[in-house]
Amino acid sequence: MLRFILLLSLFVISVHGARADSGFDQLLTGVALISQQANIEIDDAGTITQLSENGTGFGIYTDKYLNGEYRLSGIISFVDYTDFYVMSAAASADYLMPITAQYAGFMGAGLGLSSQNYSNSSVSESALAMSYGVQLGMIAFVSNQLMLEVGYRLRATDLKTEFLSGKTGTLDEITESYLSIIFTF
Repeated sequence: MLRFILLLSLFVISVHGARADSGFDQLLTGVALISQQANIEIDDAGTITQLSENGTGFGIYTDKYLNGEYRLSGIISFVDYTDFYVMSAAASADYLMPITAQYAGFMGAGLGLSSQNYSNSSVSESALAMSYGVQLGMIAFVSNQLMLEVGYRLRATDLKTEFLSGKTGTLDEITESYLSIIFTF
């Protein structure tokens, strides 16, 4: 994974000729590769256990840039863990900070719904809750039709799952790193 990040960094550094304003004010579509970590609290008749699980998945989203300064996004994502999966639908707003003609940073906030379903589970072993959080990252403008984005999201939620065994699991925080390819039509 570190090798992939280093190669991507070299590619991003080598981008020339694209301008940060070339993708602004257009409707864009993207695909994201996602690496998530979920913090889970298990309550077994008053005995509390803290767990941290890692999962990978993907997201599909649409961005709308406004005045080259703001971005509105909608994303649907699916992340698979060992014993469960998390699906999310969220909307976010970002403030864009151009760094050079080829690069821009961003920071923002998002709000959405998340669901958690356990593998081979019944209806009672799933949960749905609101999620909200903050995000930041960098965008590389490769061409007028192609951009790359790396980012980090921190989301709070209260996905409380009651298992048939009587235990309760609460997923209360999700941290997410992602790499996106963004393109225009």
